[in-house]
Amino acid sequence: GEPLYPPNWTQVSDGLYNPPSGPEHFWMYDPYMQADFKRAMQEKYGTIEAANEAWGQHYASFEALTVPMPETVKGAMWNDVLTWYRDVKRRFMEENVQSYLKVINKYAGDRVKLMLYVPGADVRDEEWAEAVESGSGSNMIRLMADSRFIIDMAAKYDNCYLQYTGADNITEVRYLRNYMKEKGCEDIPFIGENSGALNMGQNIKRFTQNLMREGMSGIDIAHNVWLHEKDGYSPNKYFDSLKENLGIFSDYLKRGME
Repeated sequence: GEPLYPPNWTQVSDGLYNPPSGPEHFWMYDPYMQADFKRAMQEKYGTIEAANEAWGQHYASFEALTVPMPETVKGAMWNDVLTWYRDVKRRFMEENVQSYLKVINKYAGDRVKLMLYVPGADVRDEEWAEAVESGSGSNMIRLMADSRFIIDMAAKYDNCYLQYTGADNITEVRYLRNYMKEKGCEDIPFIGENSGALNMGQNIKRFTQNLMREGMSGIDIAHNVWLHEKDGYSPNKYFDSLKENLGIFSDYLKRGME
């Protein structure tokens, strides 16, 4: 999947903290997260006095500590909150990767690859700095879109491929590919998937050309509206263009594998 905290469009409105419309919310206020935050801060600082000095706060004990709400603290403490919030998800992601790879390696070996999906927009370093300064965070901070870490995991573990789920965003594709080159892992197969926006079907030639230009290793066309009429069978007006350009992309892949 695209490892994110649950986005609001996946939710229902019956009493949940994150309704299916409006801004995204932080997912760090239930009792389990509260308990884990206390544990993590005590592990980092050792004493509440050291934590208070770093944060400019006056907590009586770690037991009295709660996860602060957005815009109630800024600076060092909010940086610790965001780092912990990110790392909780990172641990969950990595545990899942290890679990899947254990099964794959036992039963299939190199015949099966684990596909790690990269979310639509990575949290930039400057975006993080702005969140720390404001004591809040953008939607991507709240969802903790952590694309570079996912790429790092693919490089860390064998049998992993990558797939980017918004590959019609060529700016983000280029950003991710440049990061892979910086890390020396640009040879990991990286497949481009369209976001489902209407302009992709209208500009399939541009989409495939961009993927080839950035050295992507495959293509995944989501949504059959780019192929068929509403009957789910008859070719629509995009069909021939899609067929032609997928043929061009196939030739590009064959040349790369020779």
